[in-house]
Amino acid sequence: MARTDTMMMLSVDTEKNLMSVLSIPRDTRVYIPGHGYDKINSATLYGGPELAMKTVSDLLGIRISKYVLTDFKGFEDIVDSLGGVTIDIKQRMYHYDPQDGGMYTIDLRPGEQRLDGKKALQYVRYRGYALGDIDRTEQQQKFLSALAREALQPSTVAKLPSLAVSIYKAVDTNLSLTEMTRLARSGSKLTNANIVSQTLPGKFLDLDGGSYWEVEPSEARAVIAGILEGRAADKVVLGTKTVNTGNGLPAEGLETGGVIPPQSGQESNVKSNSGGKAVLPGTNNGTGSKKPQAGASGDVSKTGGSKSGSTSTTTVKTPKSTKVTQPPASMIVPGTIQEEESDSGASVTIKPRG
Repeated sequence: MARTDTMMMLSVDTEKNLMSVLSIPRDTRVYIPGHGYDKINSATLYGGPELAMKTVSDLLGIRISKYVLTDFKGFEDIVDSLGGVTIDIKQRMYHYDPQDGGMYTIDLRPGEQRLDGKKALQYVRYRGYALGDIDRTEQQQKFLSALAREALQPSTVAKLPSLAVSIYKAVDTNLSLTEMTRLARSGSKLTNANIVSQTLPGKFLDLDGGSYWEVEPSEARAVIAGILEGRAADKVVLGTKTVNTGNGLPAEGLETGGVIPPQSGQESNVKSNSGGKAVLPGTNNGTGSKKPQAGASGDVSKTGGSKSGSTSTTTVKTPKSTKVTQPPASMIVPGTIQEEESDSGASVTIKPRG
């Protein structure tokens, strides 16, 4: 199975008359069970939709047990089964795609128009925005909201149970046809539904030249709690960060609020323009203090400010005699304690600020 191009969490609450949509950027850097840290869209490549559900569940802190997976052709069929979708396109969209003789080339012009399946696919695939995939997720939410409103039109609502059969044929899912039909009937009960959509907030992360979307686990859980109550977060882009771990240094320990300790004789550089702090051995919880903690060894320096919009750099140089122990991924979360031992046997404890 290939990597997923788009990943969304959808919740329908008939009691609250609420439909919630959370877009998870495909470059989100997460721990994928059994495979280490990678982009979240690789979960289906490693273990299909089951591993993707497990990875998303771990990220959001909620249990996800159902999935609906579709390919380009299935997406087109779904849109066509609803008779198309009306969208106001704000800009010229063009991208030549040589695959399969150019059949996936995107060519749309501005203005309100009715999109059939093929045109709708072009709309949701386009990424030529200032913020690339992050802006694209907002356009996909706009499209999904328009699609939902189309489906909830009085002229369409009565057809939803029968349309569920057509949609069922266009997707791969662990929902039974009975469950999908029941879901369609539930959707028909939504009157003037409140549709709330949100992109999972995070930071643009440049890790050793690779581009990722970094998400703070506690932020993810706060966002999912809010969107299930009909509230969207104020900001999506929380900053940018550049991390250079040095030659040969594994990146599995990097996560928001922490950076893997450098190996012997190596450096770890962290840059952030959002005021975020990195937890590093021998520093005062990422504040950049030049005074190492008790039992720690190594030179620590920091330049630049920490106010939002400025850029700061923290460098930790570890002598070759220093032994650095990588904590397990499950321990690098807010509220845990990271412990390391020096050659002298002294214990270094780094406690997050409470």
